[in-house]
Amino acid sequence: MRYFLRLASIILAALFFLTPTARADSITLTLLPSPFISGTAGSTIGWGYQLSAPSTNTNFIVFTGISSDVFVFAVANAGIFDFPSIGPGQTVTVTYIPGTQGLFEITWDANAPVGFTNVGLFILDFDVCADPSDPSTCSVSGTLPHNYTATVTPVPEPATALLFAIGLLGLLRRTRHRA
Repeated sequence: MRYFLRLASIILAALFFLTPTARADSITLTLLPSPFISGTAGSTIGWGYQLSAPSTNTNFIVFTGISSDVFVFAVANAGIFDFPSIGPGQTVTVTYIPGTQGLFEITWDANAPVGFTNVGLFILDFDVCADPSDPSTCSVSGTLPHNYTATVTPVPEPATALLFAIGLLGLLRRTRHRA
């Protein structure tokens, strides 16, 4: 168990120092809000994205597939990705909306242990095409990888100050009622 915890710590530290932007042939992918997200057991969390094509390219980048490493204690959903086509110098930004839009989402199992972290890669497949609507004009295919980290967080507990305030109000009310 200690070995696993040390290995996980080393991997997380290494990912922390990696850039949050992936590049393949000058195509950039940025995860939004960041590659590091978290949520409570049973919740659905996910990533939006920003994709940019180089202005020096004269062709379109057509995204054709998305995959990820296996998620543990979670159900993955890549069905929210809309497979955009982007022209020279264009940027597409899509925020994450649960079940509707974004790059990828996961739903934590209800019994996922607090502190558990999934670390892995998303892989976007793309073609470079002169005409995005005509597959016969596509000349190059490629992949665009990007790292991610998703962590199970504890369920927020009621604030101690709030409980203290409620108790104090109850005590004051009881004192007034006796007077």
